[in-house]
Amino acid sequence: MNGKMPLPWKHRGHLTLTDWWGNQIYLPTTAAVSLAFSVASIAKAIIYFNVIRVHIDEVSSGRQFLRSLGLVFEHLPFLATACLFRVGVAVLLLSYLNTYAFFAVAAFWFCCLAIGYRR
Repeated sequence: MNGKMPLPWKHRGHLTLTDWWGNQIYLPTTAAVSLAFSVASIAKAIIYFNVIRVHIDEVSSGRQFLRSLGLVFEHLPFLATACLFRVGVAVLLLSYLNTYAFFAVAAFWFCCLAIGYRR
C-alpha cells in the first residue's frame, strides 16, 4: 500500500451471477448503484420543485399527469443543465478555495432564499 486510492473508473468490481445454462449477468458494485440512485434523486427533486410546484399545483388526475409529463420533458434539459452547473461551481469552489468557499456558497444560498421568499 502506498497510501493512494485507485481511481473509481479503473476499479471494475462487479458481482457475477451465473444460471444453470452458463448465462452470466454482471451487477455493478455499490458505488455505481449509489451513483445511479443519486442521479435519480437529483432528477426527481429538479422535476418536483421546478415543474410540479411551479406550473402545476398537484397531480390529481390522468389529464394533469399527461400535462405535467409534457412540461417535464420540455423543461428538463434546462433545469438539469442549471443543476449540474450549480453543483459543478460548488465543487470547484470547495476544491480551490477550501475554507473560504463556504462564504460564496452561503452567499449564494442566502440569495436563493431571499428570492424564494420574495415570491
